Amino acid sequence: MKRMSVYPRQAVCLTALFLLGDIYRVSTAAGRDSWLALLFAAVAAIPVYLICGWMLAKAAYLDFFDMLKKALGRFGGALATVLLALYSLCTALVTLKHITVFITKTQLPNPPHIFPAILLFTAAYLFSKGAGTLAKWAVAVFAVVGLILVLTAAAGVPEMDFAAVLPLLDRPAEGVAHASLNMFAFPFLQCVLVLPVLSRHGNGIRPVRVMLGGLAIAALVYMLVTLQTLFLIGGYNLSAAEFPVFMAAKVPSVGSFFTRFEDGIAVCAILASLTKLSVCLYTAAKAVRSLFGKRVQ
Repeated sequence: MKRMSVYPRQAVCLTALFLLGDIYRVSTAAGRDSWLALLFAAVAAIPVYLICGWMLAKAAYLDFFDMLKKALGRFGGALATVLLALYSLCTALVTLKHITVFITKTQLPNPPHIFPAILLFTAAYLFSKGAGTLAKWAVAVFAVVGLILVLTAAAGVPEMDFAAVLPLLDRPAEGVAHASLNMFAFPFLQCVLVLPVLSRHGNGIRPVRVMLGGLAIAALVYMLVTLQTLFLIGGYNLSAAEFPVFMAAKVPSVGSFFTRFEDGIAVCAILASLTKLSVCLYTAAKAVRSLFGKRVQ
């Protein structure tokens, strides 16, 4: 894997897009209060991202896994590396499973069996080109995803029922807290998988700003998508539908010539999942090579 420069804007986009890898699976267990649960989860994640930023600052000119060995000792660093490698692979498998199920149930009832292999091959190609290529890819994909989401939201404004957000705290506090905890653990705590990609940056990146910026952008996008979905399909459908974001995207239409905004959501899901998959594979490969004493560029 080749090492290329990762610049601040690219690092922020990569972090945000990684967190948005499951945007089509927005947690809606709290119904009309899902946006509150999301807000609580994002605020609770801030200390974690501050710690991650501090860790990146320590790895400005040092490989992330070398830093772990230096901080935790040879045995502790090796144990942490193994755990991170396993976590990366598990996350990659879960991401691949989720996007395959999403495509199967929404776009292609009988997708070719090679579809997961195509995603894996593409992700492997991306991460094999190094952190710099991943970062450039993230900027381009983030622009595409942002444009699709903005167009979908703009087209849906006439159909939105802004009163759907009321009454507040419609669900028991325990339900909102449980949904918030789920969002806190998935996807916000997964940010640790981005750290090996951004380590050894040495390009004037301010790690704390990068991590908090990625968190803020991802949380804002999740919030807007959750509210948009709530306004379009209501609180009951928000919690009952398997893929409420996709369901909500079926509502907007621009005249009679463009009515399939859900296809745009599918594109966002594939691109974001592909980015997340690439980061997970990069981190896993870097961890394995670190264990066997081979330096990853």
